[in-house]
Amino acid sequence: MTDVSIRDLRNHGGEVIDLVIGGQDIVITRSGRPVAQIVPLR
Repeated sequence: MTDVSIRDLRNHGGEVIDLVIGGQDIVITRSGRPVAQIVPLR
């Protein structure tokens, strides 16, 4: 599982989606706290 800040998601959204397509679960954080998760469809 990889943590990504909201700022990084906004600035590098395509790269984050590529990680998800590659099978990674992504945890979105705000101020270091988890707020959401993006997981690949299975």
